[in-house]
Amino acid sequence: MKKRFFTVLVLSVSITIGVFAQKTQRLTFMEQKPGGTYGGTVTVNAFLLGWQQQQAFIENGMLVQHVSSKLIDGEWSPWELLGREPSPVPTIRLMYDIVIQEYNRNPRAATIFNYYGQQIVKKLATPNNKSSPFWWNDDGRSFFNFYELWVIVP
Repeated sequence: MKKRFFTVLVLSVSITIGVFAQKTQRLTFMEQKPGGTYGGTVTVNAFLLGWQQQQAFIENGMLVQHVSSKLIDGEWSPWELLGREPSPVPTIRLMYDIVIQEYNRNPRAATIFNYYGQQIVKKLATPNNKSSPFWWNDDGRSFFNFYELWVIVP
């Protein structure tokens, strides 16, 4: 409980500082709804909160995903389990191909979610020293997605 409270407190302070310390930007994207459908094009004022990496692999027929996040002035968090569910496909390569195909269909797609009263935009982005928001682990058994996290401001 103390850890969650501390995390919320740090995030709230970071968002408050971010609103005053950063110049907001106009962010335009195609909103991806739950279930994979798309809404219209959305333009918001937002500031960059940080980044998130997700790792995906298949283990015993289960799709396993881990996540690590970093606030703009912070360090990467330890990897945490994001989800473990029956895999819709038999191989991680096929999952990767589906993700790439969806990205190529709509590279401006992003999701909006609420986090402790703040609306956050999560959109794919290309990290430094990479040519894509997706890359394979050296052992070829998992791949990663890279995202930017933006806080919507009025």
